[in-house]
Amino acid sequence: GSRIATGGDGGRGGDGNVSGNGGAGGAGGLATVVEGGTGDANAGSGGTGGDGGSVSGDGGQGGTGGNADNAVGGAESGRGGVGGDAAAGNGGNGGSAGQILATGVATRAGGGGQGGNGSVNGGNGGNGGSVTVTGATAYGGFGGAGGTGVTGVGGNGGNGGAAASSAVNSIATGGTGGDGGAGATGGGNGGNGGAAVASGIGAIANGGKAGNGGAVAGTGTGGSGGAGGSASATGSGAIKATGGLGGFGAGSDTANQGGDGGAGGNAIINGDGSGTVTGGSGGFAGRNAAPDSGGAAGIATAIGGGTVVNGSPGYDSITVTPSSPVILSIGSSTAQLTVTANPGAVNLTSNVNVTYVSADPGIATVSATGLITRVNAGAPGSTTISVYYFGQLFQVVNVVTL
Repeated sequence: GSRIATGGDGGRGGDGNVSGNGGAGGAGGLATVVEGGTGDANAGSGGTGGDGGSVSGDGGQGGTGGNADNAVGGAESGRGGVGGDAAAGNGGNGGSAGQILATGVATRAGGGGQGGNGSVNGGNGGNGGSVTVTGATAYGGFGGAGGTGVTGVGGNGGNGGAAASSAVNSIATGGTGGDGGAGATGGGNGGNGGAAVASGIGAIANGGKAGNGGAVAGTGTGGSGGAGGSASATGSGAIKATGGLGGFGAGSDTANQGGDGGAGGNAIINGDGSGTVTGGSGGFAGRNAAPDSGGAAGIATAIGGGTVVNGSPGYDSITVTPSSPVILSIGSSTAQLTVTANPGAVNLTSNVNVTYVSADPGIATVSATGLITRVNAGAPGSTTISVYYFGQLFQVVNVVTL
């Protein structure tokens, strides 16, 4: 017959007094199907950590999510609890999510809790839950993001959960790593992507994408990106394994020390020669006055033969020319920006992931492909053009109209 097991959620930790630490959140309840027949297992989530005191004290740690075991049907592991915030201390760490053991239905594990924000350092994000499924698709849980450090260092992102699936046409996808938190003196590092293992005819394994490094607001170092998750597929037919992408390093608005890019995930197939294996690409390094290191490319390996595609290394630096200032006179009313990534001198000027923003379109506009056009004919003025790659600022170009 049908059996359903449900675990309760953990309680919230108590807040610190004026100078006390917040209490830890309670653990989520385990859910296990112990009898035969079909059954769902829905575990409880971890409780939120309590906040630190108003004068001193750290935030409490988020509770651990419960496991969901022996499910034959639906399954949900508990999410990790969020770390407590701290108005005068360090944020609490997020709780890790529970794992899943299930059969027969596509299943995603719970995500890790976000780290708490702190007036000093941010808390680390919790790890995503792992999942092992027979006869269906498996998705690892995402890692929690690191908390913000208002005067100190941002918290590190949690790692994505691993995923394993065994069945005909099985699919396993590792969880995404959490992004590092922003900080004043240093950004948190991104979490690693979750590993993926799939087996069976036509099996597909996708390593999880890594989390990006956290930004730095002051003169410190931006966070480094995490490593992409590994991927392994074993079986016959058109099996596939793809390593996860490395996380992006974060830069500084003042162009100080950027974080390194994370390595792409390795990938391997073991089949009859019909499969495809692709290494994950490395993440790019953050903006810096001198080049940092982009992430290494993931290695692709085919046992028994197959199509092999190695990943690409991440960019060490991205530059914009011409450098400031760009002078636009009445007789020369346009200028073209060029965005170049190295190594390889790759032209990214028209790349869809590059965006250009004018601070004052009434003085000069900029197109999606970096063409600056003077607007205020006959009148002097100035503005700036900000150039972003995947949402991260890489250059501010001063524009002067004469």
